[in-house]
Amino acid sequence: MLGLEALTGSLDNFGFEDYLSDPCDSETFRPADMHHGMEVRHGISKGPICPSFI
Repeated sequence: MLGLEALTGSLDNFGFEDYLSDPCDSETFRPADMHHGMEVRHGISKGPICPSFI
């Protein structure tokens, strides 16, 4: 996303949503592991599909 913002010049624009911070930009955010999710769905692996937050 940073590369797109650099190319379009939107890095210079500071909006309200930038101040509130996007949870996806958080250091503790971990996206769901798609491979593990499919293993759980097919019964190959056990456990929660989505990892908990650190």
